[in-house]
Amino acid sequence: MKYITKGLVVILLSYSLLLQGCSLAWVGTLDTVLAAAAPALNNVLTIISLAENKPINTVLEAKITADAANLKVLAAAFASASGTAPTTCQEVRAAANVLNDDASTVLALVNASGASNVAAIFAAADAFVVVILGLIPACSTPVAIKASKDSVPAKLAKINVNALVSNYNQVLTRPSGKAAVDAYAKANQIHAHSKFVRVVTFGVQK
Repeated sequence: MKYITKGLVVILLSYSLLLQGCSLAWVGTLDTVLAAAAPALNNVLTIISLAENKPINTVLEAKITADAANLKVLAAAFASASGTAPTTCQEVRAAANVLNDDASTVLALVNASGASNVAAIFAAADAFVVVILGLIPACSTPVAIKASKDSVPAKLAKINVNALVSNYNQVLTRPSGKAAVDAYAKANQIHAHSKFVRVVTFGVQK
């Protein structure tokens, strides 16, 4: 049921990307969501490790961080369409799918874990991945690809990243019954914006 729901959300978001237009805001929105997505997923790995008293899966942790960074670079390159071999829509979509595969790998570890609250934390983290998949342009036709470089539906432009971050941090810091997990969670809440932005907006931007 989870995957059906997730798939429907992505399809609806991608379809709306073809129907409406505004500006290059989708790239900025993607950057903001990506800033929270990788740390959110990596927190899940650490919490599983602490709860089970096992080593952290540093390989997967590094891969998630690298894959998120790669998607950010490709999206910016695609939007600018610069250079002799400009980044294609398909490359950006493929990079987003890689990050989604990373989330699926984390889910498998969650399902194998008996750690308290970890499933809820993963679900809150996966919400960022769902939004990312919906933001990436569809690559079905040349016209759609061209339009998607210069547009993002108003609905997506108004994605409330702050609400996603607040929800994640609220779920993350729920008492688990394990002191090490709770201490880690309290100290590793995520943010989508820099400390400077959070300060000058008096905490409005998370």
